[in-house]
Amino acid sequence: PNDYGLWVGLGNALTDHARTLTPAARLAFARAKQIAPRAPAPDYFLGLALLRSGQPEEALTLWRELLAGAPAQAPWRPLVEDG
Repeated sequence: PNDYGLWVGLGNALTDHARTLTPAARLAFARAKQIAPRAPAPDYFLGLALLRSGQPEEALTLWRELLAGAPAQAPWRPLVEDG
C-alpha cells in the first residue's frame, strides 16, 4: 500500500519481533520514507530501531540530519531532540 504509516509500523513490528534491526525492517522504513519523504516518522523510528540494535551513533547521526532539515517550529521537534 501507499500508506507510509503502515510501512513504519511494519518496520517497528519486524524490529520488535527480531529484537534487532533486520534487513526487512530497513526495507520497510525505506519504503515509508519513499512514500512520504518529508514525514519525520520513518527516520525517527528507524533511529529508534538503530538505537535498540546497539547502533547509537548511527541513530544520533540520522536524528541530527532529520532535525537539520526540519522547520524550527515543527511540533515533533522536541520528541526527536529528547530521543
